[in-house]
Amino acid sequence: MNTSQSLRKARYRAIMVSVPSNTMEFYDTTIYAFFAIYFAGHFFPSDNQLISQISAYAVFGLSFFVRPFGGILVSYYADKIGRKPIVAGLTLVMALTTGLVGLLPTYAQAGMLAPILLILLRLIQAVAIGGLFSTTTAFLMEFAPPNRRGFFTSIQMLAQALAPIIANIVALSMQYTIGHEAIVDVGWRLPFLIGFITAPLSYYIYKCVDETPDFSDYIKKTELARSKSNVVQLTIGQTLRQPVYVAQILRCIALNMVGTVSFYGVFVYLPGFIQSLLRLSDIQRYWISLITPTFTLFGVALSGYCSDKLSRKTVMLSGITIFGIAFFSFFYYLTAGNANYNGALIGMSIIGFSIGAHWGVVPIMFSESYPVAIRASAISITYNTGVVLFGAMTPTYLSILTMFFGDTPMNPIIYIGTSIVVSFIAALVWRKASDLKVPEQLTLS
Repeated sequence: MNTSQSLRKARYRAIMVSVPSNTMEFYDTTIYAFFAIYFAGHFFPSDNQLISQISAYAVFGLSFFVRPFGGILVSYYADKIGRKPIVAGLTLVMALTTGLVGLLPTYAQAGMLAPILLILLRLIQAVAIGGLFSTTTAFLMEFAPPNRRGFFTSIQMLAQALAPIIANIVALSMQYTIGHEAIVDVGWRLPFLIGFITAPLSYYIYKCVDETPDFSDYIKKTELARSKSNVVQLTIGQTLRQPVYVAQILRCIALNMVGTVSFYGVFVYLPGFIQSLLRLSDIQRYWISLITPTFTLFGVALSGYCSDKLSRKTVMLSGITIFGIAFFSFFYYLTAGNANYNGALIGMSIIGFSIGAHWGVVPIMFSESYPVAIRASAISITYNTGVVLFGAMTPTYLSILTMFFGDTPMNPIIYIGTSIVVSFIAALVWRKASDLKVPEQLTLS
C-alpha cells in the first residue's frame, strides 16, 4: 500500500472515530438537561418539586465551571504526548461516566451517597468534556488535506448537532412507548445507559488510529532541533505571556460568542419558550427540539464546504448575518400574536439551518488561529472560556435583563442580538496564526 492510500485510510478512520466520540460529549449534556426533571426527585428529594429540579440543574451548572480547568490539563498533555491517546482516553471516560449515571442508586436506596456520586460523575465528565472539543478539533484539522480542512473540521460541529437529534429521538420514543410515569420511575436511566455503547471505540482508537501527521512532524522537528541546540517546546504558559497570543485568544472567544449563545439560546431556551407561549404539549416541544438540529446538520456541512472554496472570514460573516435575519424575523413572528405550531416548526427549521451556516466554519478558524505546538491548549482555553461566559452564565444575564426591563420577550432578543454584533466584529478582525508576527514554535531555553 502506497503512502497516499495509507493517509486516506488514516483520514477515514479519524472521521469515523471523531463523530461518535464528540456526539457522546453533547449527547450527555443534552439528555441530562432533558431528563433532570424526571430524575431530580430520586437524588434530591423534597416536598417542593421545584427545589428538587433546581438542585439537579445546579449540578449541571457546576460542571461548566470545571470545564476550563479540565480543558487546560487535558489539552496540555494533548500538545505534549499527542492527540491520539487523549482522544482515546476521553472517549472511554465519557462512555463510562455517562453510562454509570444510569446505574446510580437513588437517595431512597443510598442516602446522601446518591447525590454525591452523581456530582462526582458530573465533575469527571466536565474534566473530559473540557479537553475533548479542542483535542478532536486539532485531531481532525491535522489529518485533513490542506484544501479540505474546513469541511473536515466542520465534522466536529456535525457531531454537536447530531447529539440533540439522538437525544430527542430517545425522548420521543420513550414518551410514545412507556409514558411519563414510567420515565419518572425508572425509564430515565435508559438514555444514560446508552452511553456505554461507545466504550469499545476507545480501544479501537488506541490500537488502530494513527497520530496526526502534523503533530508527528512537529515532534520530529522538535527532537531534531534539540539535538543541535538548546531548544525547548513551546508551551501554553509561554504563549500566555505573549500579547499577540492573548489578543488572538480574546478574538476567538468573541468570534464564537454567537455560536455558544445560539446553542443554549435556541436549542435549550427557545423550545420551552415556544411551548409556554403557544401552549404546546411535551411531544410537540420534542418535535420542535428535534427538527432544529436536523436542519443545523445541513447548514454545518454547507458552511464547512464553502469555507474551503471561499475565505473563512467571508463564510463566517455571511453565516452570522443569515442567523441574525432568521432569528429576529422568527421572534417577530412569535410575538406578533398569530403564531401556531406549524409555523413554529418551519421557523425553527430555518433557524436551525442558519445556526449551521456559521457553526461549520468555527473549528477551522480556531485551528488556524494557533500553531500546532499549542493548538489543543489554546483552543481549549478559547472554547471553554466562551462556554462558561456565554453558556453557563446565560440564566444570570437574562435575570439581569429581567431586573432592568421586566419579564419581556425583548430580553433574549437583546442578549442574542449582542452576541451577533460581537461575533460579527470579531470575524472582521480575525487573522490566521500564519498572518501574525508570532514567536517561533521552538524557543531557546
